[in-house]
Amino acid sequence: MIDTGRYKLSVVVVKNQRETVEVCRKLVRDKGVHAVLLCPGFTHRDVAEIAETVGENVDVFVTKGDNSSHNISIKTMKREGWFSK
Repeated sequence: MIDTGRYKLSVVVVKNQRETVEVCRKLVRDKGVHAVLLCPGFTHRDVAEIAETVGENVDVFVTKGDNSSHNISIKTMKREGWFSK
């Protein structure tokens, strides 16, 4: 959580679309979130489902990744066990 005094940024790592939808629903309902920023790995259908879930008063954005950010993300995902068998 980053709190600038004017804005708050919360980062939540999720494992799949179902968890993403549920987390977004709870954040909007319980914390009054106004915007959701997704990593580039979400498909258009995923984004549409999230947008429908959070409602028309919540903005849904998808970030644009580059090679450096991709490498950092992969390293973190490996460390957290996303690719273990």
